[in-house]
Amino acid sequence: MTADQIRSFVLRYLDAEQCDIMEKHPAYVTVKLSPSADKDLNHRPYYWSFVERTGVTPETMTCTFVFDPEAYRELQPHGPPGGPQPGVSTAAPGLAGTPGTAAAG
Repeated sequence: MTADQIRSFVLRYLDAEQCDIMEKHPAYVTVKLSPSADKDLNHRPYYWSFVERTGVTPETMTCTFVFDPEAYRELQPHGPPGGPQPGVSTAAPGLAGTPGTAAAG
């Protein structure tokens, strides 16, 4: 699949799952997931069993899908506020953990 096909597929999925698009750019999209998309994309069975048992209002995750890593890096030159976040890799996709690459954390 090309990057444009992947972007189109992801946006169609997010629309079909009724996710709230918070920010949309050709290089990325940031969304507030719907409960069904959160269940599909995040492995949180304990959280969802708690929500279903107690009836509390679910708090879904906000996710950023990056379609063009180079353009995204240019838009975010200083990284996240407060510097690198623990457990977040700054290596290019597919390079995390390979010899000769450094991951922040």
